[in-house]
Amino acid sequence: MNIKELKQQTKQRLTPNAYRLTLLHTLVALGISVAVTVISYLLTDMANTTTGLSGIGSRGLLLTAQSVLTLVVSLLMPFWNLGYTRVTLCFARREYADATDLAEGFRRFFPVLRTLFLQTALIMGIAFVCIQTATILYMFTPFSNRLMETMEPLMGPTMTEIPEITPELMERMLPALLPVYVLAGVLFLGAAVLVLYRLRLMTRSIMDKATGAFSALRTSLSVTRGHLFDFIKLDLSFWWYYLLQILAAALAYGDLLPLPLPEGVGYFLFLGLSVIAQLVITWRFAPYVQTALSLAYEQLTAADQA
Repeated sequence: MNIKELKQQTKQRLTPNAYRLTLLHTLVALGISVAVTVISYLLTDMANTTTGLSGIGSRGLLLTAQSVLTLVVSLLMPFWNLGYTRVTLCFARREYADATDLAEGFRRFFPVLRTLFLQTALIMGIAFVCIQTATILYMFTPFSNRLMETMEPLMGPTMTEIPEITPELMERMLPALLPVYVLAGVLFLGAAVLVLYRLRLMTRSIMDKATGAFSALRTSLSVTRGHLFDFIKLDLSFWWYYLLQILAAALAYGDLLPLPLPEGVGYFLFLGLSVIAQLVITWRFAPYVQTALSLAYEQLTAADQA
């Protein structure tokens, strides 16, 4: 896969319609995100002002409503985002797409749901193996000596009594457990390169021709075979886009800075700045980045089937 040539072909496939649909998709996604954030903020504020024993039920109801709202939106947004994935496949193929195609993820609700579940289960399984492996390596190496020194005075004379894990004890244990986190992170990073990249085309496959979750998995494994590092290099070539997205999202936490702003004003000010920055960056650059990934999928799928 020639990345330079792929990017040139991507630019040729982008039309004003690509930017229009990207703007529409982003406006809806960010609009829902802002609405949920504002509602959650108001519900939390209402719960905090409900005092006394008589207000326990009201506080519980408000906090439950907040949690349910956040959960529902978190579960539904991937379907909306996969609609945009479908649209970028149309861009890559020079096919016409309109606003109704953005809802394709909802129209294929159950195949997409099963694919997301399978992908999540595989990722969680890999993470579990990495954590367990890191823990075993930690316990059988000198890295665990510090933890043993922390726990030894608390285990009683027989060294078999396991002490109660209190917040104070956990705070003392965390520095000693740092090597586990580092080792697990290194193992997971290696797994991300060797395994998770093999799974990343599952969502494009299910929005393309795959008939089910395992079909999407097989397609992803087949298409990425021999091209794993090509996809990594393609992603790395877009480092500037991912960095801009991170910085734009980080703007939302600007209210944590010690600025002389009234309570609540800083929160909504920086939230608004973050949303505007994400909107501009996504509208301007997402069609190019996402269509390049879809074009790579399209070309390699065609070569795999040839």
